[in-house]
Amino acid sequence: MSQIELDAQAALESERLALIRHEVQLRDAGLHCYCMAALALFLIIRTLPIGELAESALLFTLCLVLLPIYLVVGRGFSRLDPWVRFPGAVMAFLGLLVQPTGCMVFSLIRSERGDRVLSPGYRKRVAATPQVQVQRRWSDWQLAIMTGLMVVAIVLAVALR
Repeated sequence: MSQIELDAQAALESERLALIRHEVQLRDAGLHCYCMAALALFLIIRTLPIGELAESALLFTLCLVLLPIYLVVGRGFSRLDPWVRFPGAVMAFLGLLVQPTGCMVFSLIRSERGDRVLSPGYRKRVAATPQVQVQRRWSDWQLAIMTGLMVVAIVLAVALR
């Protein structure tokens, strides 16, 4: 490799290392969406066999609509797709009404670092720097833990009802 190629590779690594924490948190937002999809699926399954569909038709319909949306947005966050910025912001804003993680996800998307990580060229930078590995810290698990506890609490509340 020439010196120019080495310098370009070093610049890519430097930029990626500067944004790696934000990248991890945005990918964790995808995990959050997958957990919410699992919760929606649980509520759909829980509603069907009981025969209470007439009483809980609104919840059933809402979960049926949100399930594919959560799956698609979760995949977008996991892959750091640029298109996820708008639907992710809408889902996070609506999530503000229900849980505190919505505020965290909304701020991740709308920040300057979020714009850089969710830019069209960032996935190419990730592919060009496979040697940059994520070292997770305790704080990286914050979103996943909060979401997991919320899902478990809701599942228990519905199951014990």
